[in-house]
Amino acid sequence: MNILKITFLIGAFLYGLKEVKSQSTISLSQQHEDFKIFRTGIDEMQVGTDWFITPVRFNELCDSVYNSLTDNDNIFTFSNKLRFCLASLKSAHNGFNLPDGVWTKTNTLPFILRYIDEQLIIKVNCSPNQNIPSGSEIISINGKSVKEYSNEFLKYCFLNGKNISFGYQQLGTFWDFVNLLKGLHPASNYDLEIIPFGKKEKIKLNMATEPYDTIAKYYKIQLGRAINDWNPNASKLEYKIVDLNKRTGYLKIATFSGGDLGNKYKKQLNEIFTKIKKENIENLIVDIRGNGGGDDDVEQYITSYFRAVPKDSSNANLYLKRALLHGSL
Repeated sequence: MNILKITFLIGAFLYGLKEVKSQSTISLSQQHEDFKIFRTGIDEMQVGTDWFITPVRFNELCDSVYNSLTDNDNIFTFSNKLRFCLASLKSAHNGFNLPDGVWTKTNTLPFILRYIDEQLIIKVNCSPNQNIPSGSEIISINGKSVKEYSNEFLKYCFLNGKNISFGYQQLGTFWDFVNLLKGLHPASNYDLEIIPFGKKEKIKLNMATEPYDTIAKYYKIQLGRAINDWNPNASKLEYKIVDLNKRTGYLKIATFSGGDLGNKYKKQLNEIFTKIKKENIENLIVDIRGNGGGDDDVEQYITSYFRAVPKDSSNANLYLKRALLHGSL
């Protein structure tokens, strides 16, 4: 199955949410409409229904979820129900995004997390309480162990049909664990048990959820950059001169996602490379650390600036891969 088609399919069922993008709830009629689009698209285009779940079982699951929908439900709750159905197909590249506006209107637990060896580690503490150092381990939340949450949340993670390693990888990111917690166990604050980094004794504290702008502020204070992975207002491209005398520039590419390759993104990319040429930059540092992945056509468009290949050439990626194999990029 073409990955681009799957991406288009998974995005299609959220089309109806555009009318409620500024709200936190969604009507029952809108849920029914979106769910039918989602289900029809899966039946007609998603080959995962023939791999790791039978059509009969998938239909039973969809019927059960459809019957559980309630009027004016929280958008996060609705999206998690859809995600549960989608995750049952065990197709690792599936996924969907919440509509614009929902991100910034809800508070969440202010931690960037990593799930490593069945341990939930705080990678970046983005809360006003800066007494919890990076590397600290969360043991329990509201009296429930991290392992118990993990077993529950794995049902909502997209796997590869063979093992759960991909699911654990997803749990170990900001979006998956923290937002599954928010969607399935909503609260304005959480009681946490934490083992601070470098310590052996656990401590208890009550951590309030924070708005996204607060989280983004503390993240940038500590790391010096925006949270490009989930902040819809963060710049997808960043360019600056590192050393004009040595004609060295720096370009940060935060995403290769097709949803971000709009006219504004293309325009910014064109302006950056026009500036690079005007400033006679001969050495360009391209930083793609922390990017959220993306689509072949976006990769093709961006790499066309580094190679003499057309932006719409189907051979562009093959040309680039050959260059990479020979170490010439």
